[in-house]
Amino acid sequence: MTARYDRPVRELLQTALADLSDPFTSDDMVRWFASRYDKVRPGTVRRHLAFASVNVPMGTADRHWREEDRTVYRLSPGQFTRYRPEIHGVFENGLPSGLAEETEDDDLGGADNSEDAAFALELHLEEFMEANWASIDFGRPLRIWTDEDGERGRQYGTDVGIIDFLCEDEATEEMVVVELKRGKSSDRVIGQALRYMGWVREHLSNGRGVKGIIITHEYDDRVRYAVAELPNVEAWTYSVSFELDTRAFAS
Repeated sequence: MTARYDRPVRELLQTALADLSDPFTSDDMVRWFASRYDKVRPGTVRRHLAFASVNVPMGTADRHWREEDRTVYRLSPGQFTRYRPEIHGVFENGLPSGLAEETEDDDLGGADNSEDAAFALELHLEEFMEANWASIDFGRPLRIWTDEDGERGRQYGTDVGIIDFLCEDEATEEMVVVELKRGKSSDRVIGQALRYMGWVREHLSNGRGVKGIIITHEYDDRVRYAVAELPNVEAWTYSVSFELDTRAFAS
């Protein structure tokens, strides 16, 4: 588990912001911790930096982060600056205030009620998957990864974003990035998956293979064409069964 000091890492990060020149990189932050709080691992620093970034969306697993702790603005992958609302704008869960989660291209038109219902379901898909992980057929023995700090791979923070599920194939020992499309455009979810795979390969894999799985509610030609050219990425659709049992209260 992460070594504990008299203050949590999220508070130490605020102290670091006062010391570092602006803008700064994730490596700058890692070096700051190494020189003062060397028991905090680099991976932990990078995760906290992602969670502290006001323009990085977080899943429900990490909504316990207070908005006042999100004092960083991510300029680009690995590069950050102090968050200034008057310059960067106001954000709600990683998105500009008042804007909905990015959806498909504008020329596809507005969503109907069934699409709204599907999007609402996808908001809770992470929780459903984690709760039912053992019963989901991934076609391989996948387990949610736990890092050397004891941090589980659901909503796994990196300095290039937050991975929905970071997993390990127990048969091959390959690392697997699982991304949920969840209202994001096809290009965005594919780009995220590839970016996270590259980060995992560089920082965590230790020479092991890295694969990606994109999970979406509906078949999408744009995703299919893209993954056809990406041998290490797969795309799956999902369905959720809902049944009523009339016998439960039968007399």
